[in-house]
Amino acid sequence: MEIANKRIKWIDYLKGFLFVMVIIIHTDKAPDILYKLCGFFTASRMPCYFLISGFLWSNRKYPTFFSYFKHKTKVLLLPYFSLSLLILLLSPPLYQGGGVNYLIEQITSIFISGQSCQYANPLWFVFVLYMLSIIFFFVPKKVYGIVIISLITAILTILLPNQYFAIGTVCACLPFFSLGFLLKMNTQLIHKLQFKKSTCFIILSIILYLIDRYVLHHDIALRYNMLGNIFLFYGAAITGCFGLIGFFQNFQWNKIPILSNGLAFISRNSLIILGTQYFILQVILQYNYFSWLHNQILIFALRFFILIGIEMILIYLFRIHFSAVLGKEKISRKDLFRK
Repeated sequence: MEIANKRIKWIDYLKGFLFVMVIIIHTDKAPDILYKLCGFFTASRMPCYFLISGFLWSNRKYPTFFSYFKHKTKVLLLPYFSLSLLILLLSPPLYQGGGVNYLIEQITSIFISGQSCQYANPLWFVFVLYMLSIIFFFVPKKVYGIVIISLITAILTILLPNQYFAIGTVCACLPFFSLGFLLKMNTQLIHKLQFKKSTCFIILSIILYLIDRYVLHHDIALRYNMLGNIFLFYGAAITGCFGLIGFFQNFQWNKIPILSNGLAFISRNSLIILGTQYFILQVILQYNYFSWLHNQILIFALRFFILIGIEMILIYLFRIHFSAVLGKEKISRKDLFRK
């Protein structure tokens, strides 16, 4: 499996799907069935993305720590700060009585807590991914070393606070990142994940999550390092990751080109979508533009399509005209919509 030079299609499709779930969770008035379906993957949604990131991890182009650190700072930390500060300056509370106190609180959240600002809070993922990428550079690339360090960090999630640089969440996510790297070392394990096994993994993941959430009554929020029962959480997350990977690897995406191309487009532009979608949805919600409507599905559809329209404009602007904000090179209009 070629990783360094060629995009892996099923990974693009899976990443796109994961971010669609994030958008649905953030969209008020979404149909209950969509909320419930996305809720089933609460324990595995973001861990799966961290696992994929570990699977794709490589320092081949940047063999020294300084070169690697410089690259990751450019493509992850710089966009995190840039988008967080941009959204902060556009945030309604700043101009509705929040003033200096609100500004200080949000800047602290961005630079000290690693949680971004209120209206761009999904960017916590980018900061954590940056921390994981840097830390993993020093992890011995041997199976035993990776496993031992992952177990240690999983235990540390219970002990470490999360208010400084999201360190608790970083420790909680390192095992997923490491697992992804281990799967890259033995890709045959992924190829063995056929539909039947994948379905069993997904069902098991949902059962473990439901026990943790509704039997033990634990809230699960990886962003805040709230994992509930740590054994049930990791069990649900890992089995869910395996199930999703197996499904997306084996599904015949060529039969649904519109869907597959859409998911791939979302994946390629996930940083822009992640950094702006919550702000857009919250502004739409705050000003209640559709208060005259009473159909929940229609309200959701209107908000969703407005979001898509605005995101398309932002993707065009950021990728073609303001790519430096994302730490990327400018691309042509043709490349923007490449398959």
